[in-house]
Amino acid sequence: MASGRGIGNLPGHLTQRIKGIVTPPMPWQQLLRRYIQRQLRGERQWFPPSRRHIHRGLYLPRQRSEHIDLTLALDTSGSCIPYLGQFLEQLRHLLGSFASYQVTILQCDSKIQDIRQVSPDRPLTISDYQVRGFGGTAFHEVFDYVRSNPTQALVFFTDGHVDLPPQPPSQPVLWVIAPQGRKRMPWGEVALMK
Repeated sequence: MASGRGIGNLPGHLTQRIKGIVTPPMPWQQLLRRYIQRQLRGERQWFPPSRRHIHRGLYLPRQRSEHIDLTLALDTSGSCIPYLGQFLEQLRHLLGSFASYQVTILQCDSKIQDIRQVSPDRPLTISDYQVRGFGGTAFHEVFDYVRSNPTQALVFFTDGHVDLPPQPPSQPVLWVIAPQGRKRMPWGEVALMK
């Protein structure tokens, strides 16, 4: 008698639903942290070891240079505003764990409304952060900016409802998608806010 291995006996939509239950998606905060950590420059070295894990009794190599150069685009169209504070607070908390970073924050709706640089000397402060925009959504100016101001990586906070160029920029891209936003993007990595 022939074995039934390898033969699918569930409809595709049920298989996808079961996969979501068995391996739930990683929270967006962890995806953002992992994405930014992957952008760290420098080679690993053993001495001195990374201080992050010594309290657990683990002596692991550290980056020779732990500097992050990142561009962040904030979609300030009306649909994203309710979640912007949550995203910025997570970003502020995350950047606080790095000794050296240079982050350019672009606020954009149908065009770039504000450009701000944050670093350990000029940290992100949420309480006095002025949001500008509230119009439609278009990212062509963001891609033009990144093309003329190279960066290690690009992070977009958006609902994803925007026309995108068919080709991604040369930098890696992470889309942090607000609730009720698109679930998939044509290119780049996606982290869905819940």
